[in-house]
Amino acid sequence: MHMEDNAVDSNDSTKLLVGHLYSKPFPLVRIQEQNQIKNILLLGNDAINTNEILKELKDKVGTNPEGMRIEVEMAQKSIKSFNFALLSENFLETALLSEGKEERRNFKMGAFDNFKGVLISSKCYLESLSSKEAMTIECLKKDIKDGDPLLFMTNGESEKGTFLLTHASGLSLGVGIYPYLGKEIEMKAQRLDIDAIRILKVDPDKDIEVLGKSSLFNN
Repeated sequence: MHMEDNAVDSNDSTKLLVGHLYSKPFPLVRIQEQNQIKNILLLGNDAINTNEILKELKDKVGTNPEGMRIEVEMAQKSIKSFNFALLSENFLETALLSEGKEERRNFKMGAFDNFKGVLISSKCYLESLSSKEAMTIECLKKDIKDGDPLLFMTNGESEKGTFLLTHASGLSLGVGIYPYLGKEIEMKAQRLDIDAIRILKVDPDKDIEVLGKSSLFNN
């Protein structure tokens, strides 16, 4: 399966993000640009992973940062309709948080449907594009452990595109998703839209079938 040429923005530009900080479905900054809501997912690095971000920020401000106003300059990349901000070494020092009224988020729950595609992590996929080498399953496992979001790239007839993937229970996908890494799969999942974020909720213990190996991976 191949992505369209314009599906990925590989620019290393930095941008001042001004918005509100949220932890669900993953750490993100919710901003408004030209009357359009955008959700910028936060991605960690070797110094700090996404499981630690909110804890560190909570310690910094002395309160739960959920919904707080944040100003921070970060490097950005995108895959399909998903925008990511890459954490810098001095993120905790440069991020300015202040009290702000939590904004109303728009939730839309859809029906269950079958989806065909492959699981990727945003960081592993971006690194693969940069190095022009296939992704490895070990890379995905590390990102899952660090709390980075998994994306599901579809190639079916009913829904084409890229979705965030979460466990149907709301818990972490964890090791239950490991057998399906690096594989073309078909799964039964429920779609959830939060603002402009497209999400699939799945139970990996019973709702996923392996179809074969994925050409995106070095299996």
